[in-house]
Amino acid sequence: MRVLLAGEGPTELGDWHRERAWRPSPCAPGVVEALARGVGDGDWVIADAVSWKSIRKYRPGGHRHAEARNVLGVVLMARERGMDAVLFVRDRDGLPERGADVETGMRAAAGNRDFRGVAIVGGIAVEAIEAWLLAWLGEPRTEEATNPKAELARRGYGSCEAKVSLVREHDAAGIPEDAQSLRTWLDRVRRVFGPAAEPVSG
Repeated sequence: MRVLLAGEGPTELGDWHRERAWRPSPCAPGVVEALARGVGDGDWVIADAVSWKSIRKYRPGGHRHAEARNVLGVVLMARERGMDAVLFVRDRDGLPERGADVETGMRAAAGNRDFRGVAIVGGIAVEAIEAWLLAWLGEPRTEEATNPKAELARRGYGSCEAKVSLVREHDAAGIPEDAQSLRTWLDRVRRVFGPAAEPVSG
């Protein structure tokens, strides 16, 4: 399975955030790929990637909000590039409407006949992907954390490489029940990429 990866920057994408001409081979993974591989089997590869700000927004249906059009745009990119799936995470950053718009975009893409054959594995990190990493460590109430990035740095997980190591050194078994955005996303990963463990949803 060939996957198009999307995310906001180096933390999410690893070396894949670089322009194609400047990417090393192989690309060091970012947090999104590491988390997905933490619960999904290995029968998939990242074939290309795009940063969120570089997604060509999907034009039809101009009444849609920008985030929904970004989701539709990245799925269109995947179809045009012959990919089998899209894998992405978007930080909510204290904007509930952003989360709603992303979910709207995912539903619209799933129901679009033009996108058949492209699996969509995405979701919103509440409030940021660093909060997910704290939950991966077993911390409760991470969706309420005010500065999870600083907390991770305080614990020695400031760089992308350190965050990926954090994921690899722990597993999904200790994720608290209240880390709902992470648990939802991981279940989506399992459904598309194959379970490596029992689902984490209650």
